[in-house]
Amino acid sequence: MARHLNLSPKTVRTFAYAPTFPERKERAPRPCRIEAFAVYLQQRWQEGGHNAAVRDKEIQERGSQGRYTLVRESLRTLGQAPTNTPAREKVWQRQGAMWTRRPETERTER
Repeated sequence: MARHLNLSPKTVRTFAYAPTFPERKERAPRPCRIEAFAVYLQQRWQEGGHNAAVRDKEIQERGSQGRYTLVRESLRTLGQAPTNTPAREKVWQRQGAMWTRRPETERTER
């Protein structure tokens, strides 16, 4: 049975002899690696520092173990960094139209 379930025989034995179904323990949430720098990031944002890569480098120098993606996502979740700009969306729409247009309907270059 253990081999079929891809579990240890000891685990199967524990489950088989348990009086009730053993529920999984809920894990405690792990603290975010850059949580200690949230106030600093907020302050720098208000001073005009909107570049997540630069903010990441600054907190790395201050001892952060986090990575760029954590800084970028924390800025997004706080509503500090824009997720999409309208200009970028229009570019993607034009590119999508370019790739889906039939060859006979292509515009000639002027």
